[in-house]
Amino acid sequence: MKLESGPFITRHALERFQQHFPGAGFRFMLFDIKDGFAIDSQMAALLTGRRPPRAQSKSQYILSSRKQGIHVLEPSQADKMKNVVVTYLRLPLEQQQFAEEQWIAA
Repeated sequence: MKLESGPFITRHALERFQQHFPGAGFRFMLFDIKDGFAIDSQMAALLTGRRPPRAQSKSQYILSSRKQGIHVLEPSQADKMKNVVVTYLRLPLEQQQFAEEQWIAA
């Protein structure tokens, strides 16, 4: 994904991301998404301790490049060729360590 054609980021998603990275802006978040790791909904549920989303969900999950959270992207209603980052799910410390071990070589 080219940075200039990256997804739209909601204010909510940026505010959640800033809880891990105070002062981070949209550009920093875009780089984190670009350098992150695509994961499926089952892995996202395992890492967050939440129930998996419905099967018809079109959400995409990107594990933060620093493995501290998950960016959740959904198709844009206005532009079907773009995605919208709707939230950032912060991972508990134990899950961050698990993610670091799983994606150590990446």
